[in-house]
Amino acid sequence: MNVKILLRLRHLDKPLIISLLLLSAMGLIILYSASNQHIDTMIRQVFYLFVGFGVMLTLAQLRTQAILVWIPWLYLLGILLLVVMLFIDTSVNGYYAIHTSSYK
Repeated sequence: MNVKILLRLRHLDKPLIISLLLLSAMGLIILYSASNQHIDTMIRQVFYLFVGFGVMLTLAQLRTQAILVWIPWLYLLGILLLVVMLFIDTSVNGYYAIHTSSYK
């Protein structure tokens, strides 16, 4: 797809897109360095970046009024998911995961 066509889509800000691409590239470089040069980890992250950018481009095309209609429902969904997390067992092999430490 031509970059000019992509940036002409509604509600896309050229400096924002460039900043996000640069930050994503820096993050991928840091991830590759921190993961002992395991390419599988970086490929998985690149896939997630493409999905995220696709969702961002899709949502940028929606009208603000359409998004405002969904905000209360998305808020309630978030609260519901937080309540559900209270009832899901987070123990693994008898240990409870609290931050990066485990307690029995």
